Amino acid sequence: MSNTTWNLATESSEVKRLRSLRPASPFFVVMFGLLLPLAALVIEAAGHPCADVWFDPIPTPGHMLLVASVPLVSLLYLLGRPNRFFDLLAGAATMVAFVYSLPFLPLVPLAVCAIPFAGIGFLPLAPLLSLATMAIVVRRAARPKAYALGMLGAGLALVALWVPAALTAYWMDQGSIAFLRHLGDRPTMLRACHEERQSRPVALIMRPLPSIGVERSRRLYFQVTGKRAELEPLPSRTRGFDSSEREQQPIRQTASRLDGSIDPDAALAYTEWTIELENTAGWNKEGAMEVALPAGAVVSRATLWVAGEEREAAYAKVGEARQAYEAVVQTNRDPLLVTTAGPGRIEALCFPIPPHGKMKFKLGITSPLTLVSEREAVLETPRIVHSNFQSLSTVDAYFESRTLLSAPGLDPGRALKGPVQLPTRISAQRNRQVTTVWAPLGKQFVQARLQTTTPPERIALVLDTSAGMARHWPQVGKAVQALKPDRIFYPSDRGAEETTSIREINPEGGKDNLPPLMRALEHYQTVVWLHADQPYAGDSLTGLQQMLERSPRDLVEVSLDGGLDAVLAELQLPGLRTLARTGDDLAADLGRLRQPRLEYRLERVSKQPEGQETSSHLARLWAWQEYGRLWPRPEATRLALEQRLITPSTGAVVLETKEQYKNAGLEPVDESTVPTVPEPGTMALLGAAAAAALARRRKAA
Repeated sequence: MSNTTWNLATESSEVKRLRSLRPASPFFVVMFGLLLPLAALVIEAAGHPCADVWFDPIPTPGHMLLVASVPLVSLLYLLGRPNRFFDLLAGAATMVAFVYSLPFLPLVPLAVCAIPFAGIGFLPLAPLLSLATMAIVVRRAARPKAYALGMLGAGLALVALWVPAALTAYWMDQGSIAFLRHLGDRPTMLRACHEERQSRPVALIMRPLPSIGVERSRRLYFQVTGKRAELEPLPSRTRGFDSSEREQQPIRQTASRLDGSIDPDAALAYTEWTIELENTAGWNKEGAMEVALPAGAVVSRATLWVAGEEREAAYAKVGEARQAYEAVVQTNRDPLLVTTAGPGRIEALCFPIPPHGKMKFKLGITSPLTLVSEREAVLETPRIVHSNFQSLSTVDAYFESRTLLSAPGLDPGRALKGPVQLPTRISAQRNRQVTTVWAPLGKQFVQARLQTTTPPERIALVLDTSAGMARHWPQVGKAVQALKPDRIFYPSDRGAEETTSIREINPEGGKDNLPPLMRALEHYQTVVWLHADQPYAGDSLTGLQQMLERSPRDLVEVSLDGGLDAVLAELQLPGLRTLARTGDDLAADLGRLRQPRLEYRLERVSKQPEGQETSSHLARLWAWQEYGRLWPRPEATRLALEQRLITPSTGAVVLETKEQYKNAGLEPVDESTVPTVPEPGTMALLGAAAAAALARRRKAA
């Protein structure tokens, strides 16, 4: 064969090869293989229209990469530069287009009808048109085996992305905590905590969801991780909510101040907490907060500023107060509602905070002091444990007393003033010779005598083993050594366990503390409950409530995180005791439970007692203690209403107008009878009077 003949043959084969590289139907491939799937991918990633109304086609980055293979293969086809991986990519893109076209088949008639409307009907048709484009592209595939291998690989990848979600959904339906803790897919669990399972089967193709619902999913997520799903950073592909609950708070606290008077000789204090909230949103918002009170304290005043003036609350049964609040809320007026949120906690609601406006209210708190010794008493301030607003980290404080006061970060003196962080503890010097104090109660009197209590002989410890306890574990170990409990009860995934040492306990997940609480209370008169946040109450809460009502026990509650506690919120036990903290040393505070302690014993008497007179807050503390003894009898509610106290059966509500009070059948408190913080001049007079009385007593002796 001549050179000319050879060259012609070579040219002929080269021309054929170049012609084979020339794209067929380039317009179709550009429009429906490149631009349309690329546009659908970008629009869905940015606005999630399909996820909101049909199903989520790209729930994970892996799904996004698989969908992106379709425009990538089309681009390589149009460029005429297929590399050695082209056949694999073409096979993968074909499989992806085929799988994604199936859930969109029911939408084809609607999509065709929607094409004239700005072409939006093309988006649901994108998978089908992409599949048609891949039929054109397949002509370029020179290696059928590689093409088939690409299809198989894409199919396996889709299954691999689907299986973890499917297994997680199954384990959640079955409540398999162990499997979920070690093998569960966290994004799927978080998604289930915020999205109800859709009834359309097509919605479950890419990321299945359990059928247990949002509330049960959140409880299960806490059991698995020990964390609240509402506060967890969420996957970017999760729909219908922001990345955390905190980011949804357009309300912020603009002012916070504590004003208080302390009588260390009588071991009591009165604190007024003034809070101002601002709404940064463009519509009315409700402010809500849950407050942990000092041990043994009770709210005895609630005030709301209306048109720049202070309005006092009306006190009523809880149902009546809440009904009056909700009735006024519907008219967008100015109510404040204060009720209990479990032992030692109250909830305050105010509405409406106007758009870009403010709302101001005040809570008055009557508190007993903890007697560390005959010469020292300690007051613990209240604190916010949960709110729907951004709270300030510090509060402006002003406390005064007849004796020397001291607090962290403030100069000691008879008047403490300056910014403090909550909670803080104020130490007050007291006169050891004062052993009896009294206050008037109508025509009678309340007498308080100092006495030394006998420590309990046997103490059981209920120890939370949730993941939230892990960071406190070194502190817990020291506290256990100081308390020396006779038995330690703790929750596990199997229920309640018992031990005498915590060395083998490993805090993880979120535990139901009710089973070990009930077992401990069955066998011990005094039980100390040491726990982290409890966002969910267990199923046996009713049984615990009944047990404590029928057979009173001394249950001492100690929250290390100071956050949400659904168990306490549901328990109606005014006599439940929270541990009085005198400092940051938990071991020292728990160790005092094993030692005799000083405390005032309050009682009502008919004749004026001897001793030192104190403020009427002593009568309120007696009424609060008496309420716990009488509860749940009607006499307890009547006593709380007489003394205007916030209790499990009574609440306070501030309304805007007299007509609203009249419609609700309520009567606001006379301003002249509400407790107030004494002015500095008043405190000086009280101090002088007390000194004179003490001098006369010494002279008479």
